[in-house]
Amino acid sequence: MQKKVLMRLLQTQLVETRLQLSLVCIDEQMIPFTGKTSLKQYVPCKPNPEGIKNFVLATRDGLVLDFEPYQGQKLCSEDLDGKPCTLPESVVLRLIHSLPPGTSIYFDRYFTSVRLLDHLRVNKRMNGTGTIRKVSIPKDAKLPSEKDLKKKKRGTSVTSVRSDGGLAITVWQDNKPIYMASTEHGSDPEDLVKRDSSSSKSARLRRRRQAARQRRSAPTSAAPPAQLPVIKLSSFSYSSDSSRLDADVKQRGIGAAD
Repeated sequence: MQKKVLMRLLQTQLVETRLQLSLVCIDEQMIPFTGKTSLKQYVPCKPNPEGIKNFVLATRDGLVLDFEPYQGQKLCSEDLDGKPCTLPESVVLRLIHSLPPGTSIYFDRYFTSVRLLDHLRVNKRMNGTGTIRKVSIPKDAKLPSEKDLKKKKRGTSVTSVRSDGGLAITVWQDNKPIYMASTEHGSDPEDLVKRDSSSSKSARLRRRRQAARQRRSAPTSAAPPAQLPVIKLSSFSYSSDSSRLDADVKQRGIGAAD
């Protein structure tokens, strides 16, 4: 009981900080612990494989704003696209409950799903960006195959924008294809970033897409919609016209594409 009270006290103290931010990220971490507790997990791929798995909401500077220790399949009561939430989706919805409209949220492919991004965009008035598993990408998103991408040079990218302008799927060819989904970013504009080269043993400049970097600024508030539209994912088509995404972001007033 005392542990729960302490955890809630820490979370409450960070509410004011949360309301002043426009860029946040959600990820999981392992807290090293080898003692006896029902919360202990073993995740082989982590630097500290044994301990307490903790889901964290943080700033891009690493300041923790909220957290939730893993306590089993604790699912959210909200439905997404008419179906119950998965655990990763539930974690995101619980951690963002006190964030203001207009916040841009970043996460990795463990959390990313198309229906979660749509829910954030329409119901929460927030932007979402994250890497996404290839199997989670809509089948009608017109993206080149991995075989075709391997024939192109490193740094090549292709973006497919949904017909309503509410979602962009980008594939970026690095050492292997990297897939990203966003309600805010496409592949343009691009900038240059230094990457180490194993062949020449020196740093080289690589092209980096907008979806692969965080926004430097974003508004922190927006007026809520008068009525929430019903989203039917099967009724959308995709194209390479990135202006659709820009127009949708500007219309919603929760961020402007650079």
